[in-house]
Amino acid sequence: MQPSNEIWYLMARSLSGEALAEEEALLQNKLQQSPHLQQQYNILKSSWAGGKHEEKHSADTEGKRISRILQLAKIHELLPAPAETHRIHRRLKRRRVVIKVIMYAGLAATLVFCAWLWEQNNTGKDIAQPRRLSEEVATQNGSRTRTMLPDGTTVWVNAGSKLTYDKDFAGATREVVLDGEAYFDVVKNPHRPFIVHTGGINIKVLGTVFNVKDYPADKTVETTLIRGLVQVTRSNDPQQKPVFLHPNEKLVVQKTIEENNGNREVQSSAVLPVIYKVAHLDSTVKEADRVETAWVYNRLEFRGENFENLAGKLERWYNVSIVFEDDKVKELTFNGSFENETVEQAFTALKTAVPFNFTIQGHEIKIKSLNKTK
Repeated sequence: MQPSNEIWYLMARSLSGEALAEEEALLQNKLQQSPHLQQQYNILKSSWAGGKHEEKHSADTEGKRISRILQLAKIHELLPAPAETHRIHRRLKRRRVVIKVIMYAGLAATLVFCAWLWEQNNTGKDIAQPRRLSEEVATQNGSRTRTMLPDGTTVWVNAGSKLTYDKDFAGATREVVLDGEAYFDVVKNPHRPFIVHTGGINIKVLGTVFNVKDYPADKTVETTLIRGLVQVTRSNDPQQKPVFLHPNEKLVVQKTIEENNGNREVQSSAVLPVIYKVAHLDSTVKEADRVETAWVYNRLEFRGENFENLAGKLERWYNVSIVFEDDKVKELTFNGSFENETVEQAFTALKTAVPFNFTIQGHEIKIKSLNKTK
């Protein structure tokens, strides 16, 4: 079987080193399909290599190189006429154009698909489903930290808390997940809302200063707005109307059973009725003196709190463990603040205000009523 005119043309281009990538690929495909054709090509290639040394010293033209191939093959009568050669060349050129069109069309389709996929993931997305987050800021009891997020937002993270977020804030929204307490000073960006996911609620803002408190043991989630405007929705109830907070307002949301218990598997899936209230704060009180935000200024404030609730704050503030030896002492209530006091000074001050007994053993503090002897 003699090679076709097109095959001879591709062989000539390949042996002379002038074949384009698609021409070379086409030739190799033809050779793989025909062992006989591959043998002929190998013979031509060997003969061509033997005469390359002579060509190095002459200004050989393309016509001379092709002529030598023809002489080696000794089949001049099978060669295409000049017009035929030109036609084949035009056909290959058109084929190259078609290949490029297909390639670019495929690339365009890929880009369109990627754009569509990105839009599906980022536009109209349910904010109750935060994307996978990679960065984490965690604080131990007895410490607080300040950090800056990728968009320039400043966050103070209170003791025993964890904040996770995406390191690049990629996408149509800026999302973080909070466990514990944090104070946010959000950089304003109307086109990319800032969303805090915590305790079964989502807090959506554009540019705002606010505090969020949601420790695992807390029965409520508190959001205190200092400046700006926030929108609060519940994660498990998208039909519920959002609550909007204005400056000097605090939203207190009752957690569900599941949200308030770490061992969710053994708890009933029943959800408590949605209970929340909006409290109006005294605008004349300085931010540094408010119970909700004093911790940002390195001071622990408490007003009318029973000992059981206050104990959680003291444990995080001083990195201690508090053990109540009777239930009665848990109901004692306190007002005050601590800033630079040691843990012993703090408990002595509390005891002076409302009498009780306590002992400190390392990081453990045992508390009991005055009339309890054991």
